[in-house]
Amino acid sequence: PAKVKILWEILLIVILIFSSRFVSIQLFLNFKSKTTFTMHAKYFITVFFLIISGLLSAQTGDWEIVQEIPSVSLTDICFLDDGLHGFSAGSKSDASGEYLNVFYKTVDGGENWTASRINLTISKLIKGIFFITESKGWIVGADGLMLKTENGGESWSFQTSGTNRDIARVQFLDENNGWATGGWSDGTQFLVLHTTNGGTTWQNLSFGSTAYSCLDIFFIDNQTGWICGHDNIIGAHIHKTTDGGQTWTQQTLPMPLANTGIASIGFATPLKGWATVTSIYLSPAGTVLQTEDGGETWTTTFSTNLDYNYLDVRDEMNVAIVGFKLLGGSSEKVFITHDGGANWNSANTPIKNYTEGISYVNDKIWISSNNSAILSTADDGATWDWENTAPWLTACAWQTADKGWCSAGSSAGTDHFTFYSEDAGASWNVAEDAPGGGNAFWLNEMFGWTLWIGNSAKIWRTIDGGITWTSHNVGGSSYMEGMFFITQDIGWVVGSNGAIRKTTNGGMTWTAQSPGVSEYVSDVYFIDENKGWAGGGYGGANGFIAHTENGGETWELQTMAQPDHVLDLFFLDGNHGWATVTGGRVHLTHDGGATWSVAGQINDDFADEILMVNQHRGWLIASNSGTNGLSYIYQTNDGGLSWSLDYQGDLPFSIISDLALSPDGSLWACGYHSAILKFSEIVGIAEPIAGNSVELSVNPNPASTFINLSFQM
Repeated sequence: PAKVKILWEILLIVILIFSSRFVSIQLFLNFKSKTTFTMHAKYFITVFFLIISGLLSAQTGDWEIVQEIPSVSLTDICFLDDGLHGFSAGSKSDASGEYLNVFYKTVDGGENWTASRINLTISKLIKGIFFITESKGWIVGADGLMLKTENGGESWSFQTSGTNRDIARVQFLDENNGWATGGWSDGTQFLVLHTTNGGTTWQNLSFGSTAYSCLDIFFIDNQTGWICGHDNIIGAHIHKTTDGGQTWTQQTLPMPLANTGIASIGFATPLKGWATVTSIYLSPAGTVLQTEDGGETWTTTFSTNLDYNYLDVRDEMNVAIVGFKLLGGSSEKVFITHDGGANWNSANTPIKNYTEGISYVNDKIWISSNNSAILSTADDGATWDWENTAPWLTACAWQTADKGWCSAGSSAGTDHFTFYSEDAGASWNVAEDAPGGGNAFWLNEMFGWTLWIGNSAKIWRTIDGGITWTSHNVGGSSYMEGMFFITQDIGWVVGSNGAIRKTTNGGMTWTAQSPGVSEYVSDVYFIDENKGWAGGGYGGANGFIAHTENGGETWELQTMAQPDHVLDLFFLDGNHGWATVTGGRVHLTHDGGATWSVAGQINDDFADEILMVNQHRGWLIASNSGTNGLSYIYQTNDGGLSWSLDYQGDLPFSIISDLALSPDGSLWACGYHSAILKFSEIVGIAEPIAGNSVELSVNPNPASTFINLSFQM
């Protein structure tokens, strides 16, 4: 095998010689000898095909999906009265127009949720869901979408709603009689649909001429119901019918109507009900309305002080509201009354999202949100159970061969969220006490860091293997995203405006360094306490790579082959390094960056991240500016000169974020849909190759007949 490996490497050199005018080139071989190799030029074509077949045969292994949870925005959730059967649904679309529509279901009170893609081609967003039995249910959505299942969601069929307007909510009183409403800035009538045959046909009972939207509908019986939303001057409205939707009466509301809307409404009896106000302009925000006479009069019971609010009424005494705001400081809370609205208690939720789904059944309050998040509380929000979630995993890191971490980024709703494995990645669970973050780094079994990226960046540090974490501000006002530690004390973070900050006490305090440019610093990489590189740029050009020999006290700009914006850096030792850049190129150096060349090119716009295990073999993540919602993993077996596609996600918006090596030599990746991937082959540990390099002399150069290759190991 060693001799075969040598032969392939020599043959590769021949191709390089006949394709360019190299005077000398480096080889990395596994024996010590002095050898001269002579080849006739006419054998070039044969050599070429031999090398191609050799490189292809070297690519073994493939990517296995260890975990993948479809990640969508769950816009509604409902439970049957038994508290065991629950249902939720939602969607996500990418810029290419591909939709991911997912149905979630539990039959054991939320202990387990199963996700399934809806068996129909639907290019529309899901907005509402309702089940009347464990088998029969409906989904509604944009552009008049109406679906029905009669087998608990195993399969769905289209129903003709008779409208192309958005349908926001649907409700059934029994298996035959149902109601739906919606519309959104697409007509003047208040949209009301009614069926008496389980949705086989829908009667359009829309009315009026001053509508902007209807957001919710609630019928207490076949004759009495309410709709709510925005009128055509973006004012709140509630309408009531007492004759099965034939006529409607607008009800008077005790508040300013401009720039408001009623997002949610529910009744416990024909007389007693509640409604929530949504507005980012009304002060105080989050008015909650209550009626004791069927809506003839509405009174303000209290205000949540949050902008968007949705409710569910369990009975006359128990009501739950989820409210949130994302402007001026993100926050989200639940509000609960157990005395019919006389008093309300509040508690924070562990997420900060557009949470529109809420269900209050038995002693549990359920909410559904972005990232396929389904949470429940049985103690009025004091504690929460993450029943299901699929955040975007942006960082993967291993502290030992058995213990690994995949953490979600620092966007709203994902802070503090981390998946954790203790069995070498065979299973992954939520690490509820881990801080999460957009970047993660483990130095060894005990010392690890996670970075909350952003303009007010914060770093979390553990010195006991993740049992406890302490947080420290990075300082400065730049947006910080990259992180690298070389010892338990010394590390760097980098970001916008040429920002580099260094710590010498494990992250507790930081001092500023300057690479000599004002462009974005995307990444930093050190091979010891003194020698390191930083790279970045702005847009497609203005790229730079800076080098330091004194731990960052001073930096010297290196000359790139072309000024591409550097996205990621990787070095095996002080000489051999790679830089991935915008434009899909891979830059390569064999002399520590004194000279850089463009080694290879992929067909994607961005070569986002690279990981090499030796001078020849490595992987990179790539993506495109068209925001098609996909990332790709490529593999090289010739040091980055050529790349072959290794993996592409099977779901829309399958972004791959990070590559990581475990101490046992296994290769991992993570990304959107909470995807965790493992390469089926043990690839080894990236180690320096110092001491194995030689100079290869070629004579004559260029060659027309014979060449002499002389090398010394």
